[in-house]
Amino acid sequence: MTVSPTASPQDPAAGVATPQDILARIERGVKRQQAEGVADPGLDPQLMVQVLGAMVEHTCYVWLTLGKEFDEHELVEAMTLVWARAIGVADPSAWRPRNDPVGPVATD
Repeated sequence: MTVSPTASPQDPAAGVATPQDILARIERGVKRQQAEGVADPGLDPQLMVQVLGAMVEHTCYVWLTLGKEFDEHELVEAMTLVWARAIGVADPSAWRPRNDPVGPVATD
């Protein structure tokens, strides 16, 4: 899937996910995790998606656009840990999104 930050939600190019598409998908995931008892049911999914999406977007901007050097694996681990804790996952070391081939998150 390609992401286009400039694609219009009213007229997105074929096969291009808009930021709104991505946020909606993440919101559905948070709601599913709340229903499954994984995420804190007291959180506002729409608000959490905006906050966490902004974290990821800014981090990627600093890394990929401004050229701040990060170890990719460590960066992904850190963002995953912050994300899991932010949505109230009790044990971030055991949490991974469904179908994630990477494995458990390191918490050390």
